[in-house]
Amino acid sequence: MPQNRQEHWPLQLEDPANKLAIQEKSQAHNELLHTMGNLTLITGKLNATLSNGSWSDKRPELIKYSKLDLNRYFPDVDSWDEQAIRDRGGACWQGEADLALSGRVNSK
Repeated sequence: MPQNRQEHWPLQLEDPANKLAIQEKSQAHNELLHTMGNLTLITGKLNATLSNGSWSDKRPELIKYSKLDLNRYFPDVDSWDEQAIRDRGGACWQGEADLALSGRVNSK
């Protein structure tokens, strides 16, 4: 979910004239934008290339160029929306918990 979402990531509204719904959806977007579920690590060059593009453009590039375990999640994700971001956030935190419980992470 890019910071500038208007072109490829429009708000999904039942009534586009409902100003309260627009405000609530915009707030939800802003809250999810910088969560663990929506963040990844890529090179500055790739970030500039992908920027605010559509998920259909971003996904294959993330799969092709990223070698991080953090990004192995994307091949199975067909759409990127609020629920997908929440799901990935949960998966990321579960992965961290699994590492800590396995003793592979120093808990000091």
